[in-house]
Amino acid sequence: AGQIACLTSHCLVWREIVNDPRLAPDQFALVLEDDAEFPLGADAFRLATLQAQAHLNDQDCDLCYLYVYPTAWPDGFPRKSSCAQTIPGFYTWCLLAYLISPTGAKKLLSLLSDLQDIYAP
Repeated sequence: AGQIACLTSHCLVWREIVNDPRLAPDQFALVLEDDAEFPLGADAFRLATLQAQAHLNDQDCDLCYLYVYPTAWPDGFPRKSSCAQTIPGFYTWCLLAYLISPTGAKKLLSLLSDLQDIYAP
């Protein structure tokens, strides 16, 4: 039930991002889970987020993981300390903070034919 509620809340946020006229297609929105932590402090996280956004302007991507629970990091994926480096995406149930473009939010929403689908077990 917790995963369904979490997905539902993310879907609602993605809808808001897609429908927000203030966001250009090449801009990114910051999404944080309510239990997101800032291991190095809020100022360090803010700086890393700004650096990631600047880096994303040079990339062809729609989603940037900012924080994943360390125990949810998959084996075989390198851990990089610099946000100026990118790695391929991976599936995770513990994505606590990410940047997403309106285009990326629209792509994720398109994977669900109807928001009602996520309420069914």
